[in-house]
Amino acid sequence: MKYALALSLLGGLFPANRNLVENPLERKTLECSPHLKNPFPINDSRQGYTKENVKNIIKETYKQIQCKPKYFSEKFLEEMVKKESTYNQNAVGSSGERGLLQILPDTWGKQTKLLYGNSLDFELAFNPQTNLQVGISYLFWIEKLLKNKYPEWKSLSDKEKRGMLMASYNAGINRFLANQGDISKMPHGTRKYISEIEAGIED
Repeated sequence: MKYALALSLLGGLFPANRNLVENPLERKTLECSPHLKNPFPINDSRQGYTKENVKNIIKETYKQIQCKPKYFSEKFLEEMVKKESTYNQNAVGSSGERGLLQILPDTWGKQTKLLYGNSLDFELAFNPQTNLQVGISYLFWIEKLLKNKYPEWKSLSDKEKRGMLMASYNAGINRFLANQGDISKMPHGTRKYISEIEAGIED
């Protein structure tokens, strides 16, 4: 069954641009992204959240994903958040990454435009719901690119698919492709990133 991305927009501030989604990769990304109940939260981007608050938000956001791949579990998403930001929605990385999934400014601008029709203010990257929605959408964008690039994707194990996705997310999709999709050729930090998240999933 084919699912469409439903956008609930506050006051029509950012109307969806239906002409924006023209290529199959973008269309599939939108179809599998979370069903957005409220992508533009009001004045609460820097509100404090406990670890348990964040875990509950992860759970609720995961439920909104329309077509969950088997390998993309709630535990996987939680472990990525744990590794990226230690559940701190106000985390800022050394290269300017923000929020739970440590999204870079350029990625944020491109992915929010794809999702919402307009690029959102980067301040909203500190809102946990919005950050998760955008981060998940980006992960699915990477997944679709990898599926198109590597015909053997379907025959890979769940762990191998997660590894390729994490390598691309952590080190950058261009760097992963430049290494012919070979995780063993990726930097030590990326390989450690993958192994620590996998260990958390198996724990």
